[in-house]
Amino acid sequence: MGLNLLETEVNPNMQVFGLVHILYVVVGLGLAIPLAIFVAKRIGWNKRVFLIAGVLIFLGEATRTLLLVEEGDNGGWYLSPKYLPVHLCAMQVFLIFALALAKKENTIKNLCAIMYPTLVAGAAMALLIPSPEGTDTFVSFLGFQFFASHSLLMFVGIYMYLTRPVKFDFKTYGIAIGFMAVSLIGALYLNAILGGAETNVNYWFVAYPPQDGLPLLNLDNGWGIYILNLACLTIILISLTYVPVVVSYFLNKNKIVENHQIDIQNNIN
Repeated sequence: MGLNLLETEVNPNMQVFGLVHILYVVVGLGLAIPLAIFVAKRIGWNKRVFLIAGVLIFLGEATRTLLLVEEGDNGGWYLSPKYLPVHLCAMQVFLIFALALAKKENTIKNLCAIMYPTLVAGAAMALLIPSPEGTDTFVSFLGFQFFASHSLLMFVGIYMYLTRPVKFDFKTYGIAIGFMAVSLIGALYLNAILGGAETNVNYWFVAYPPQDGLPLLNLDNGWGIYILNLACLTIILISLTYVPVVVSYFLNKNKIVENHQIDIQNNIN
């Protein structure tokens, strides 16, 4: 038994898409999106925003880690391999600090290329389909920490897009897709290194779905179909985060053409 003394008896309102879950999503997004817009308009691109967000997320993750330490057979206390911060969302705190401290333009561009789509898409998926590992019930500190940290990640992703320290384009899109492809394959090796089925590790959810009963993301048709669906969903979600980028590109392109036509007309007159 871990150190979490805040567990409560599970009831339908604490299950996925139950009342408490829906409230978490509504409140989390209701705070993250307007706050990102406000901060972006008020101060623009500022690395202090990443430092503050990173510290808040780190404190939550550190507290979560302490609560999940369990007593072993030898009387010692250990953290299970399945709770290591190697899931994409947990890894973002390291990327956030790296971005806040980065100086080279190319480093910043590569970090933003990876972080923007994975922050927005990853946090959104985690809020909608939370992993049961480490939350136990929604009404607990672990449940609150899970949704608070992912709402913060959503804030960081939206803020990054609105302030745009780099130009998001086909190249940055390719970097994100390449990173996810390498990571999904790497997760297979990581799960094996950390004990596989014996320790129930499931990083990047390449071993089994994050929740039972999901459409498409299930093992009904075998693991091969599941992993194919997971890969396709990853590409779709990353692509969706680039819809605003594409729309913005064409709007700006049309604006440039219109301004150019006005200049030509003025010269003629």
